[in-house]
Amino acid sequence: MNKRAYVIASSLVLLLAAVCLNLSSDSSARLKRTFSSFFIPLFSLQKGMEQVGDLISDNGTPRKVLLQELHDLKQSNQLLRLQLAQNQNLTQENVNLRKQLKLLPKAEWNPRLTRIVGRDPANWWRSAQIDLGSMDGVKVDMPVLAAEGLVGRVQEVHPHRSRVALLGDPACRISVTVKATGESGVLNAGGGTVFNPTLVDL
Repeated sequence: MNKRAYVIASSLVLLLAAVCLNLSSDSSARLKRTFSSFFIPLFSLQKGMEQVGDLISDNGTPRKVLLQELHDLKQSNQLLRLQLAQNQNLTQENVNLRKQLKLLPKAEWNPRLTRIVGRDPANWWRSAQIDLGSMDGVKVDMPVLAAEGLVGRVQEVHPHRSRVALLGDPACRISVTVKATGESGVLNAGGGTVFNPTLVDL
């Protein structure tokens, strides 16, 4: 009986492998996204455990260290407030100049902070799952930024999570201008599976 169950299980595994290998690229991507959605609760659990770990770490930090960190944060906050006031003045000057030149006003940004809650281990440079979705106002093709600049765009949106196509994904096509020459073009990753960390000054 055990041998028969083993044969049946092995046959099912081989059949599933054959089906997966014969899937088209679109079907394979959809199947991968479907399976990845089952791991979202685990990512949420991991996030909660990280927060608990941070809380325990903070409780074990000496009072002197916490006071120094608080002092540094207050100083950084004051500097950021000064920079914000300066930027607001520059923004108002820019608005006035655009009105005088009869140019259309620039669209204002309304950024939201998010966290990466999952990645594809095989192609980690192509996509990422974030913990914001349509309930948070996220829409397809919205840009995703980090402190260093653009990292990708929103490709799929669900109620409480979204899939981001990173710059390493061939599906992520971005209009760019080369800083050195001023030439414009479209940035598009190659279809290879080997990551090439070549940097271009844009």
